Amino acid sequence: MESTSRLFADQEGRLVRMIGMDGTRRPYYSHAGTTGFIETDSRGEFVEMEGRKRYWRGIIRDYPDQLLALEDFCVCILKPDAKGAELREEVLEWLQQDLAILYQKEIWLDKEDVFRLYPYFFEEEWENELLGYMTSDSSLLIIVKGDDVYRKLSALKTRIRQKYAARDGHPVRNLVHCSDDKDEAVREALVFFKDGELCDLINS
Repeated sequence: MESTSRLFADQEGRLVRMIGMDGTRRPYYSHAGTTGFIETDSRGEFVEMEGRKRYWRGIIRDYPDQLLALEDFCVCILKPDAKGAELREEVLEWLQQDLAILYQKEIWLDKEDVFRLYPYFFEEEWENELLGYMTSDSSLLIIVKGDDVYRKLSALKTRIRQKYAARDGHPVRNLVHCSDDKDEAVREALVFFKDGELCDLINS
């Protein structure tokens, strides 16, 4: 590798760097457990790791300024393996302590929903496990907002996984998902809401 540019968002919204290799500069991706140059074949774009192609499946769009200017909020999803009453009661009680729950609904994800929630380069085995798991049963969608929401939800996610997650299960079976930042929260929320609906919800 000869040279590296600063991190930037490409036309698909992916964070990449342009890296020089053999006199040419190519996009290099490193996220979600996948690292490598973005290549293209007849099936689409992929990153090759350990001799296997991981294909890009997601959809990321440009967001209007009004969405990115919303108050900080977080998308929290209790996944299909988070069905226990004790777990759900603990999560909801914790959220209500110093955050505002704006929305709560039982949802059933389909394949396209999963690809929009996880628009990353996954190896085939991981992708199949993720799709089977996330579409196997209903999940609980929760939208919350409040001060320092991303740090608080990250701490909650870690605590719930440490307390309830099966020690011998596949890594995708990890009970709860929470947005890491505003951009991710907006992208994920738009899987379930139209632009205007999201603005009305967060501003309520």
